[in-house]
Amino acid sequence: MAKKWQGRGASAPATVLVEQKAPLFKRIAAIAIALVLGGVLVVWGVDLGQRIFGASQGAPTAQQQLELVQAELLQVSAERDALLAIVKQAGLPLPGEEAKTVAPEPKPVQEIKP
Repeated sequence: MAKKWQGRGASAPATVLVEQKAPLFKRIAAIAIALVLGGVLVVWGVDLGQRIFGASQGAPTAQQQLELVQAELLQVSAERDALLAIVKQAGLPLPGEEAKTVAPEPKPVQEIKP
């Protein structure tokens, strides 16, 4: 009979590989991580595609933005006018005007002679 070739010589033991599976929790965690990373890449790719190709979903146009700013300006102006009316009614000086009350003149300091 012919001798079988063992690979490392006749005296080397035969190598047997035993497949070991990772624990179930580690396998499930690895699959979950891979799915999350894949989802992140898909969302990022879709967002990037919309930016590149100019797809806008509900973004206000320049005219709509102008109308929003004008409405906000009217509201702020009305608030300002109401506050100015309250200040005038209270008799307080308006911003930028001099106060009606004048501080008394400071007394001159006397020099102390040694």
